[in-house]
Amino acid sequence: FSDETLILSPSKRITFDRAKHIVTDLIENSKFFNGLLTFDFAIGNFNEIPYNLKLFTFLLENLKQEDCCIGTYEETADWWKKRAAVTVREEKDKLIIYFPEQISNITFKLISGNDFTIESNIEYEIQNNQITFTNVKPASIAELNFTNRV
Repeated sequence: FSDETLILSPSKRITFDRAKHIVTDLIENSKFFNGLLTFDFAIGNFNEIPYNLKLFTFLLENLKQEDCCIGTYEETADWWKKRAAVTVREEKDKLIIYFPEQISNITFKLISGNDFTIESNIEYEIQNNQITFTNVKPASIAELNFTNRV
């Protein structure tokens, strides 16, 4: 999201209520898809868009209520690189996940409805079809063993 999208023309802006609705929808869609959402509020636009500070405050208050990661672009890029280094190897009835670097948390969404067990010394939480690993140490391994695999 960029606050530039709120400027329709040199003299016309999206209304504050519409802007709040857009931001709220973006957050909800990002949650639904486990997506990445970035916000870019340009300092110059705080003069161009009269309600920009109010919208920014609204956004921060809403994000504080969510179970999400909030970070700078640098922190996000660092996490993304660590995520890209994670490897998943598929074998007959299992997945082996290798974490070469320390990572605070990472979530995997399982598409199949198969039952499974996890062998790992990494902290994890299972919620519906998602597994979130937390406080992952370098060179950690998680093994997901499936039963009744289709």
